[in-house]
Amino acid sequence: AKPDYSLMYVRSQLVGHDGKNYKDDYTEGDGATSYITDIAGRTLYTFINDTKDTNSFTKPDFSNDAVWPVAEIDLDKIPSILDDTDFGSIDVYGKTQITYKGWPLYYFGQDADRGDNKGISFPAPGIWPIANVDSP
Repeated sequence: AKPDYSLMYVRSQLVGHDGKNYKDDYTEGDGATSYITDIAGRTLYTFINDTKDTNSFTKPDFSNDAVWPVAEIDLDKIPSILDDTDFGSIDVYGKTQITYKGWPLYYFGQDADRGDNKGISFPAPGIWPIANVDSP
């Protein structure tokens, strides 16, 4: 990996908050899935109730930010598998949240270790999908 990337594109097994393995379609099963992480290996998620360039989750007082923090990343260099024109940013009550293909990006507060992707099943599979090149 290049040390000057702002993001990484990884391939790993999805293991939800519930301890179950998931495939890239969020059904239970084994299989590696590719997805975007920050440079520290923290998984980036989207939220199915958001719309293009609109964060519909975060409260104005950030009282729910500990569960699904907004991803604030200064983008510089990204892996060539990702198209830098797919990235943007939005203002969320004074914070600058990055977007991918119009989807605001979040972290899952309980992803404690590099490579964790527990958010894919919290509160249920498919509510908080990972971000990858196949994201619509």
